[in-house]
Amino acid sequence: MEEPRGKVIWKILIVDDDLELLSSLSQGMEPHRQRLSVLTAGSVSLAREALDKHLISLVVTDVKMPGKDGFGLVSILRREYPDIPFMLITGFGNPKMKGVARELGAEGYMEKPFSLQTFSSAVTRILDRLVEGGALQGVSPGMFLQLIEMEQKTCTIRLSERNASGDGVLFFRRGELLDARTGGLRGEPAAYEIFGMEEVDLAIENRCPPVGRKIRGDLQAVLLEAMRRKDEKRQQAGAKVNTGRVGAGHAARGLRGAGTPPAGTVLENVRRRLERLLGERSALKEITQDDTWDGLLAQMSRMGSLFQCGRLLLTYMEVGDNGGQNLLILPGENSIAVTLHPSCPRDRVLDALSRDESSPGGESA
Repeated sequence: MEEPRGKVIWKILIVDDDLELLSSLSQGMEPHRQRLSVLTAGSVSLAREALDKHLISLVVTDVKMPGKDGFGLVSILRREYPDIPFMLITGFGNPKMKGVARELGAEGYMEKPFSLQTFSSAVTRILDRLVEGGALQGVSPGMFLQLIEMEQKTCTIRLSERNASGDGVLFFRRGELLDARTGGLRGEPAAYEIFGMEEVDLAIENRCPPVGRKIRGDLQAVLLEAMRRKDEKRQQAGAKVNTGRVGAGHAARGLRGAGTPPAGTVLENVRRRLERLLGERSALKEITQDDTWDGLLAQMSRMGSLFQCGRLLLTYMEVGDNGGQNLLILPGENSIAVTLHPSCPRDRVLDALSRDESSPGGESA
């Protein structure tokens, strides 16, 4: 079956040594091609290759096969891919087999022979049951996943990037991000790739398999690092197109940020407002124009619009171990990063810079 683009959430892997049956089952799922794609494997070793290469949503495997059989594949799934549900099929059914399948944790069990319609219905019922937590289309992954954290939700989220081949899976337990998988990556590297996706369709399973914790940082820290990497890639891509101009631009920003900004600039307006607030006690360690924050601020602005929170005026964050740096980031044509001294009155600074909504550097009335 040709893999559809754009709205694919599910990838089904069917494993059987009967190649004619594999072809028939794949064709039988053709009416559902807008919702899923089918991969086939004639042996457990080929199935293992597919599991390593693709993000599989459901495995359907025959029990009796030459060499390593379906139970061997189930062992691999339970040990290395506990999030992937599986269904067993067999041509040698007996009353005990259904109980064994249930004890192994199978989502379904079928005895041969069966019709294509029966098979198709069984597969779609399993998928419908798994996605009882809902599905969303065309969302920003970072914006939505912060809601998962706030609600302290336990779930598995499968994502498929629109107009691209990227997909991934995230595991949350009580709002904490435990692990991620995409494109052969696991843990934090996989999470960085997933959070860098522009627009995704996603399905929510109201369960989290017994995965170990491979992501140590909290969700906000992972999101920030993902945005930094994403913007870095964009800048590198731009540098390849026009290396001379981009390099000069970064050098100019660095020189302006290192010293006092020119009078009349937005940076100088921000500096004057802080000095008026704090008198001779300087709260500033550094103030720069820094467009590496633009992607993150754009996501936060979209999230505020979604929940009707008003326009984003500024954001405060602690960067580094044990709050090593206090940063204020102000959105604008170019993002402004203000590094504050740890002893400064943070709440007063936030109030002063957010009082005037006309622009981040505008003078207070």
